[in-house]
Amino acid sequence: MRQRMDRRAVRILAGMAGPLLAFGVGACGADKTTSPNAAVASVQIIATPTNPRVGQTSLVSATPVNAGGVQVQGVSCTYSSSASGIASVVQQGANAVVTGVTPGSATITATCGGKVNSVVITVQPQLVTLTLTKLGAGTGSVFASPAGLSYDAGTSVTVTATAAAGSTFTGWGGACAGTGACVVVMSDNETVTATFANGETFSTSTAFGGGMTSVSDPSPPGCNYSVSVSFTAMTFVITSSGATGSATASILISGAGSACTGLPFGEVATGNLTVSGSTIRGTLTHPSASGGNDETLTINATRSGNSITGTLSITLVLKNALGQTFNSTGGAYPFAMTKQ
Repeated sequence: MRQRMDRRAVRILAGMAGPLLAFGVGACGADKTTSPNAAVASVQIIATPTNPRVGQTSLVSATPVNAGGVQVQGVSCTYSSSASGIASVVQQGANAVVTGVTPGSATITATCGGKVNSVVITVQPQLVTLTLTKLGAGTGSVFASPAGLSYDAGTSVTVTATAAAGSTFTGWGGACAGTGACVVVMSDNETVTATFANGETFSTSTAFGGGMTSVSDPSPPGCNYSVSVSFTAMTFVITSSGATGSATASILISGAGSACTGLPFGEVATGNLTVSGSTIRGTLTHPSASGGNDETLTINATRSGNSITGTLSITLVLKNALGQTFNSTGGAYPFAMTKQ
């Protein structure tokens, strides 16, 4: 009886041996790619980055896959751009290098095994830089609006300069000139220089002056001349150590009769001024060819904040054809100045 049971057990185990061995053959380590003969169902595409700036590049990669999303081996891809003037394409192995040419958008298409996919590349303007510098012995601040100093090419930037107390903004350099508004269109990297002088500048905005004392010339006899003066410009520069001034005068001389003629002329008088609190005093002169002064201006003024008001008196030395001199005086003429 025992022998029959043992033989039955052996037969049962032997019957099970085949299926057990077959169960041990698995699909572990299966390859996730397919052969070139497999059908390409779609194309996966990626670009890094999708928004390069002009002159920068983006790498575009395309992968052909079957219906199960598995890469199909041995299938090459080609690339094209919908607008090569915006984004140009150069194939590099299995990938494409896209270069931004001008701002705008272009569609980059990959064709792999008869299937296509695309990605949009948006080319941004070139990034340019504005450099602000300050020159001169004075102090002040320079600001750009919009702020940041790095801009998309083509951005319009307004630069302003503000002098500190005791200093004066005297002018722009670099991408701007003069002393007026400074607006820079950033087509490339640009530099703007602001110069500050160690002093405050005050100027007249309107001409002032008037009649002066008449003069008589004995040669030829009986010639009498009326004289008038117009100060077309006057500037004071005030520093911590004092002040300087300059004034441009236009002199008009009118004679009586055709034999008595006088020619108009202009002169510029300069000199130092004394500042004591709000009081400004001084003399501006124009030297004559003989070594003296043919024009002497006497200044008496008062400063109040950003304004100066005062009077100016003039002594003028005139000379006839024989070298004889005649004095004419005028003033006091009132004037007003504002800080620049």
